[in-house]
Amino acid sequence: MKRQGKEFIKNLDDFKRKFSGLNEKLKESILLRDSVVLDVLKSKETVKEKSEFNFSPFFIDGSLMKMGGNYPNFFYIFRSLAINPFNGQRIFMYDLFSPLLSEDRIYFERILNEIKRREEYLLSDLTYAEERIRYERMAKLEVLVAIDSVDFLKEGDILIMDGSLTHFQKQVSKEFDDLLNRCKSKDITIVGVIEDIYGRELSNLDLSDKELLTGKLSIGEMIFLPYPKKKHGFSMVYLRSSNDPIPIAFDIPSDFKDRYREIASFIMFITEKRGRGIPMFLDMVDREVKLTEKEIRLMGKQFIDERIFETFFTPKRRLR
Repeated sequence: MKRQGKEFIKNLDDFKRKFSGLNEKLKESILLRDSVVLDVLKSKETVKEKSEFNFSPFFIDGSLMKMGGNYPNFFYIFRSLAINPFNGQRIFMYDLFSPLLSEDRIYFERILNEIKRREEYLLSDLTYAEERIRYERMAKLEVLVAIDSVDFLKEGDILIMDGSLTHFQKQVSKEFDDLLNRCKSKDITIVGVIEDIYGRELSNLDLSDKELLTGKLSIGEMIFLPYPKKKHGFSMVYLRSSNDPIPIAFDIPSDFKDRYREIASFIMFITEKRGRGIPMFLDMVDREVKLTEKEIRLMGKQFIDERIFETFFTPKRRLR
Protein backbone atom coordinates (compact mmCIF):
# COMPACT_ATOMS: atom_id res chain seq x y z
CA MET A 1 0.00 0.00 0.00
CA LYS A 2 1.24 3.46 -0.90
CA ARG A 3 1.94 5.91 1.84
CA GLN A 4 -0.01 9.14 1.72
CA GLY A 5 1.67 11.80 3.79
CA LYS A 6 2.81 10.67 7.24
CA GLU A 7 -0.17 8.43 7.97
CA PHE A 8 -0.76 4.97 6.55
CA ILE A 9 -2.26 1.59 7.53
CA LYS A 10 0.43 -1.04 7.32
CA ASN A 11 -1.81 -4.14 7.39
CA LEU A 12 -4.89 -2.82 5.59
CA ASP A 13 -5.10 -5.78 3.17
CA ASP A 14 -5.13 -8.34 5.98
CA PHE A 15 -7.69 -6.25 7.86
CA LYS A 16 -10.00 -6.09 4.83
CA ARG A 17 -9.54 -9.81 4.17
CA LYS A 18 -10.73 -10.66 7.68
CA PHE A 19 -13.83 -8.50 7.27
CA SER A 20 -14.57 -10.19 3.94
CA GLY A 21 -14.27 -13.58 5.62
CA LEU A 22 -16.64 -12.49 8.36
CA ASN A 23 -19.14 -11.28 5.75
CA GLU A 24 -19.05 -14.64 3.94
CA LYS A 25 -19.56 -16.52 7.20
CA LEU A 26 -22.61 -14.38 8.01
CA LYS A 27 -24.04 -15.01 4.54
CA GLU A 28 -23.71 -18.76 5.16
CA SER A 29 -25.56 -18.34 8.46
CA ILE A 30 -28.42 -16.51 6.74
CA LEU A 31 -28.75 -19.29 4.13
CA LEU A 32 -28.76 -21.85 6.93
CA ARG A 33 -31.41 -19.88 8.81
CA ASP A 34 -33.66 -19.59 5.79
CA SER A 35 -33.51 -23.37 5.30
CA VAL A 36 -35.15 -24.08 8.67
CA VAL A 37 -37.10 -20.97 9.64
CA LEU A 38 -40.16 -21.93 7.57
CA ASP A 39 -40.68 -25.00 9.75
CA VAL A 40 -40.27 -22.88 12.87
CA LEU A 41 -42.87 -20.37 11.67
CA LYS A 42 -45.52 -23.05 11.09
CA SER A 43 -46.47 -22.79 14.76
CA LYS A 44 -46.85 -19.00 14.86
CA GLU A 45 -50.16 -17.44 15.82
CA THR A 46 -51.63 -13.95 16.02
CA VAL A 47 -52.21 -12.23 19.34
CA LYS A 48 -55.80 -11.23 20.00
CA GLU A 49 -55.83 -7.51 20.72
CA LYS A 50 -57.68 -6.47 23.90
CA SER A 51 -57.99 -3.26 25.91
CA GLU A 52 -59.74 -4.55 29.04
CA PHE A 53 -58.28 -7.01 31.53
CA ASN A 54 -59.71 -8.39 34.77
CA PHE A 55 -56.53 -8.46 36.79
CA SER A 56 -54.08 -6.18 38.59
CA PRO A 57 -50.32 -6.29 37.90
CA PHE A 58 -47.10 -5.57 39.75
CA PHE A 59 -43.90 -4.86 37.78
CA ILE A 60 -40.50 -5.70 39.30
CA ASP A 61 -36.99 -4.46 38.53
CA GLY A 62 -33.74 -3.69 40.32
CA SER A 63 -30.58 -1.60 40.14
CA LEU A 64 -27.11 -1.64 41.66
CA MET A 65 -24.15 0.70 41.95
CA LYS A 66 -20.60 0.19 43.17
CA MET A 67 -18.60 2.71 45.15
CA GLY A 68 -14.90 2.34 45.91
CA GLY A 69 -11.89 0.74 44.29
CA ASN A 70 -10.10 -2.57 44.58
CA TYR A 71 -10.90 -5.46 46.90
CA PRO A 72 -11.79 -5.15 49.73
CA ASN A 73 -12.32 -1.36 49.73
CA PHE A 74 -15.65 -1.12 47.99
CA PHE A 75 -19.34 -1.51 48.61
CA TYR A 76 -22.39 -2.18 46.48
CA ILE A 77 -25.83 -0.77 47.10
CA PHE A 78 -28.73 -2.71 45.64
CA ARG A 79 -32.27 -1.41 45.22
CA SER A 80 -35.37 -3.25 43.99
CA LEU A 81 -38.79 -1.84 43.26
CA ALA A 82 -42.27 -3.25 42.72
CA ILE A 83 -44.84 -0.94 41.11
CA ASN A 84 -48.55 -1.38 40.54
CA PRO A 85 -49.17 1.34 37.93
CA PHE A 86 -52.95 0.96 38.22
CA ASN A 87 -53.10 2.17 41.83
CA GLY A 88 -49.66 3.81 42.17
CA GLN A 89 -48.43 1.48 44.92
CA ARG A 90 -44.65 1.22 45.23
CA ILE A 91 -42.53 -1.13 47.37
CA PHE A 92 -38.78 -0.47 47.67
CA MET A 93 -36.10 -2.73 49.17
CA TYR A 94 -32.39 -1.99 49.74
CA ASP A 95 -29.29 -4.05 50.46
CA LEU A 96 -25.59 -3.34 50.94
CA PHE A 97 -22.62 -5.63 50.32
CA SER A 98 -19.00 -4.92 51.25
CA PRO A 99 -16.04 -7.24 51.91
CA LEU A 100 -15.14 -4.83 54.75
CA LEU A 101 -18.05 -6.37 56.69
CA SER A 102 -16.99 -9.64 58.28
CA GLU A 103 -20.01 -11.66 57.13
CA ASP A 104 -19.62 -10.38 53.56
CA ARG A 105 -15.85 -11.03 53.64
CA ILE A 106 -16.48 -14.65 54.68
CA TYR A 107 -18.98 -15.09 51.85
CA PHE A 108 -16.68 -13.44 49.29
CA GLU A 109 -13.77 -15.67 50.29
CA ARG A 110 -15.96 -18.77 50.10
CA ILE A 111 -16.81 -17.88 46.51
CA LEU A 112 -13.12 -17.23 45.80
CA ASN A 113 -12.15 -20.62 47.20
CA GLU A 114 -14.68 -22.28 44.91
CA ILE A 115 -13.14 -20.79 41.78
CA LYS A 116 -9.43 -20.28 42.42
CA ARG A 117 -6.99 -22.79 40.98
CA ARG A 118 -3.77 -21.42 42.40
CA GLU A 119 -2.24 -20.45 45.73
CA GLU A 120 -2.53 -16.76 44.95
CA TYR A 121 -5.73 -15.03 43.93
CA LEU A 122 -5.62 -13.56 40.44
CA LEU A 123 -7.37 -10.37 39.41
CA SER A 124 -9.66 -12.49 37.22
CA ASP A 125 -10.64 -14.57 40.28
CA LEU A 126 -11.59 -11.45 42.23
CA THR A 127 -13.52 -10.05 39.27
CA TYR A 128 -15.43 -13.28 38.71
CA ALA A 129 -16.28 -13.66 42.40
CA GLU A 130 -17.52 -10.09 42.51
CA GLU A 131 -19.65 -10.67 39.42
CA ARG A 132 -21.23 -13.81 40.89
CA ILE A 133 -22.12 -12.02 44.11
CA ARG A 134 -23.48 -9.04 42.19
CA TYR A 135 -25.85 -11.21 40.12
CA GLU A 136 -26.95 -13.23 43.12
CA ARG A 137 -27.60 -10.30 45.47
CA MET A 138 -29.49 -8.36 42.80
CA ALA A 139 -31.66 -11.33 41.91
CA LYS A 140 -32.37 -12.01 45.58
CA LEU A 141 -33.53 -8.47 46.28
CA GLU A 142 -35.81 -8.48 43.23
CA VAL A 143 -37.36 -11.78 44.32
CA LEU A 144 -37.83 -10.52 47.89
CA VAL A 145 -39.68 -7.40 46.76
CA ALA A 146 -41.78 -9.61 44.47
CA ILE A 147 -42.67 -11.78 47.49
CA ASP A 148 -43.81 -8.67 49.35
CA SER A 149 -45.96 -7.56 46.42
CA VAL A 150 -47.84 -10.89 46.39
CA ASP A 151 -49.54 -9.82 49.62
CA PHE A 152 -51.25 -7.02 47.68
CA LEU A 153 -52.44 -9.19 44.79
CA LYS A 154 -55.55 -11.34 44.51
CA GLU A 155 -56.46 -14.50 42.63
CA GLY A 156 -55.90 -14.16 38.90
CA ASP A 157 -53.52 -11.17 39.15
CA ILE A 158 -50.06 -11.17 37.53
CA LEU A 159 -46.52 -10.37 38.59
CA ILE A 160 -44.15 -9.26 35.80
CA MET A 161 -40.40 -9.39 36.37
CA ASP A 162 -37.60 -7.95 34.25
CA GLY A 163 -35.70 -11.00 33.07
CA SER A 164 -36.21 -14.71 32.61
CA LEU A 165 -37.73 -16.62 35.51
CA THR A 166 -35.10 -19.32 35.03
CA HIS A 167 -32.43 -16.67 35.72
CA PHE A 168 -33.94 -15.97 39.13
CA GLN A 169 -34.40 -19.68 39.80
CA LYS A 170 -30.72 -20.31 39.02
CA GLN A 171 -29.38 -17.41 41.07
CA VAL A 172 -31.53 -17.75 44.21
CA SER A 173 -33.42 -21.03 44.05
CA LYS A 174 -34.61 -21.02 47.66
CA GLU A 175 -36.13 -17.54 47.56
CA PHE A 176 -37.53 -18.06 44.07
CA ASP A 177 -39.22 -21.33 45.03
CA ASP A 178 -40.82 -19.48 47.95
CA LEU A 179 -42.11 -16.83 45.51
CA LEU A 180 -43.37 -19.49 43.11
CA ASN A 181 -45.22 -21.36 45.87
CA ARG A 182 -46.85 -18.16 47.15
CA CYS A 183 -48.00 -17.30 43.64
CA LYS A 184 -49.41 -20.78 43.06
CA SER A 185 -51.28 -20.76 46.38
CA LYS A 186 -53.05 -17.53 45.38
CA ASP A 187 -53.42 -18.44 41.68
CA ILE A 188 -51.18 -15.51 40.66
CA THR A 189 -49.27 -15.84 37.39
CA ILE A 190 -45.63 -14.80 37.49
CA VAL A 191 -44.13 -13.68 34.17
CA GLY A 192 -40.51 -13.06 33.17
CA VAL A 193 -40.03 -10.64 30.27
CA ILE A 194 -36.87 -11.33 28.27
CA GLU A 195 -35.45 -8.55 26.11
CA ASP A 196 -32.39 -10.32 24.69
CA ILE A 197 -33.38 -13.71 23.22
CA TYR A 198 -30.02 -15.39 22.80
CA GLY A 199 -31.21 -18.90 23.73
CA ARG A 200 -31.36 -21.89 21.37
CA GLU A 201 -34.82 -23.38 21.80
CA LEU A 202 -36.09 -23.38 18.22
CA SER A 203 -33.51 -25.49 16.36
CA ASN A 204 -30.39 -27.59 16.74
CA LEU A 205 -28.39 -25.28 14.49
CA ASP A 206 -25.53 -23.10 15.65
CA LEU A 207 -27.87 -20.11 15.53
CA SER A 208 -29.59 -18.30 18.38
CA ASP A 209 -33.35 -17.82 18.42
CA LYS A 210 -32.70 -14.11 17.86
CA GLU A 211 -30.90 -14.89 14.61
CA LEU A 212 -33.69 -17.22 13.52
CA LEU A 213 -36.61 -14.89 14.27
CA THR A 214 -35.33 -11.38 13.52
CA GLY A 215 -37.58 -9.93 10.84
CA LYS A 216 -39.58 -13.16 10.52
CA LEU A 217 -42.57 -12.27 12.72
CA SER A 218 -45.05 -9.49 12.03
CA ILE A 219 -46.22 -7.17 14.81
CA GLY A 220 -48.63 -9.11 16.99
CA GLU A 221 -47.38 -12.56 16.00
CA MET A 222 -46.01 -15.07 18.49
CA ILE A 223 -44.64 -18.60 18.83
CA PHE A 224 -45.62 -20.61 21.90
CA LEU A 225 -43.32 -23.28 23.36
CA PRO A 226 -45.24 -25.25 26.00
CA TYR A 227 -42.19 -27.29 27.06
CA PRO A 228 -38.90 -25.58 26.10
CA LYS A 229 -35.84 -27.82 26.11
CA LYS A 230 -33.81 -25.63 28.47
CA LYS A 231 -36.55 -24.30 30.75
CA HIS A 232 -37.79 -27.25 32.78
CA GLY A 233 -41.04 -26.39 34.56
CA PHE A 234 -41.67 -23.29 32.43
CA SER A 235 -43.39 -22.43 29.16
CA MET A 236 -42.17 -19.73 26.81
CA VAL A 237 -43.48 -17.33 24.17
CA TYR A 238 -41.61 -15.41 21.48
CA LEU A 239 -43.53 -12.26 20.65
CA ARG A 240 -43.05 -9.36 18.28
CA SER A 241 -44.72 -6.54 20.18
CA SER A 242 -43.47 -3.45 18.28
CA ASN A 243 -41.93 -2.15 15.07
CA ASP A 244 -38.57 -3.50 16.22
CA PRO A 245 -37.92 -6.58 14.03
CA ILE A 246 -36.27 -8.39 16.95
CA PRO A 247 -38.94 -10.11 19.07
CA ILE A 248 -38.95 -10.30 22.83
CA ALA A 249 -39.90 -13.35 24.87
CA PHE A 250 -41.57 -14.18 28.15
CA ASP A 251 -41.65 -17.29 30.30
CA ILE A 252 -44.30 -18.47 32.77
CA PRO A 253 -44.61 -21.50 35.04
CA SER A 254 -45.96 -24.44 33.02
CA ASP A 255 -48.84 -24.76 35.51
CA PHE A 256 -50.11 -21.42 34.16
CA LYS A 257 -49.37 -22.00 30.47
CA ASP A 258 -53.07 -21.78 29.57
CA ARG A 259 -52.84 -18.02 30.22
CA TYR A 260 -50.16 -17.34 27.61
CA ARG A 261 -52.58 -15.80 25.11
CA GLU A 262 -54.05 -13.46 27.74
CA ILE A 263 -50.58 -12.39 28.89
CA ALA A 264 -49.42 -11.84 25.30
CA SER A 265 -52.48 -9.61 24.73
CA PHE A 266 -51.68 -7.63 27.88
CA ILE A 267 -48.04 -7.14 26.86
CA MET A 268 -49.15 -5.92 23.44
CA PHE A 269 -51.59 -3.50 25.08
CA ILE A 270 -48.97 -1.90 27.34
CA THR A 271 -46.13 -1.73 24.79
CA GLU A 272 -45.30 1.32 22.70
CA LYS A 273 -45.35 0.15 19.07
CA ARG A 274 -42.62 2.59 18.04
CA GLY A 275 -40.28 1.36 20.80
CA ARG A 276 -38.10 -1.69 21.22
CA GLY A 277 -40.94 -3.99 22.33
CA ILE A 278 -40.62 -3.79 26.12
CA PRO A 279 -43.78 -3.02 28.17
CA MET A 280 -43.81 0.66 29.10
CA PHE A 281 -44.37 -0.11 32.78
CA LEU A 282 -41.15 -2.15 32.93
CA ASP A 283 -39.35 0.85 31.45
CA MET A 284 -41.06 3.03 34.06
CA VAL A 285 -39.91 0.89 36.98
CA ASP A 286 -36.42 0.72 35.42
CA ARG A 287 -36.20 4.54 35.42
CA GLU A 288 -37.46 4.88 38.98
CA VAL A 289 -35.28 2.18 40.51
CA LYS A 290 -32.03 3.18 38.78
CA LEU A 291 -29.26 4.26 41.15
CA THR A 292 -26.78 7.03 40.31
CA GLU A 293 -23.25 7.67 41.58
CA LYS A 294 -24.39 10.94 43.15
CA GLU A 295 -27.14 9.15 45.03
CA ILE A 296 -24.76 6.46 46.27
CA ARG A 297 -22.21 9.01 47.51
CA LEU A 298 -24.95 10.87 49.37
CA MET A 299 -26.15 7.63 50.97
CA GLY A 300 -22.61 6.66 51.94
CA LYS A 301 -21.79 10.02 53.48
CA GLN A 302 -25.07 10.03 55.39
CA PHE A 303 -24.02 6.93 57.34
CA ILE A 304 -20.20 7.03 57.16
CA ASP A 305 -17.91 9.79 58.42
CA GLU A 306 -16.82 11.83 55.38
CA ARG A 307 -13.07 11.49 56.08
CA ILE A 308 -13.39 7.73 56.44
CA PHE A 309 -15.51 7.58 53.29
CA GLU A 310 -12.89 9.45 51.26
CA THR A 311 -10.06 7.32 52.70
CA PHE A 312 -11.61 3.96 51.84
CA PHE A 313 -13.93 4.56 48.89
CA THR A 314 -12.56 7.38 46.72
CA PRO A 315 -9.93 6.16 44.22
CA LYS A 316 -7.30 8.76 43.42
CA ARG A 317 -8.09 8.53 39.70
CA ARG A 318 -11.51 10.03 40.47
CA LEU A 319 -9.73 13.27 41.37
CA ARG A 320 -8.30 13.70 37.85
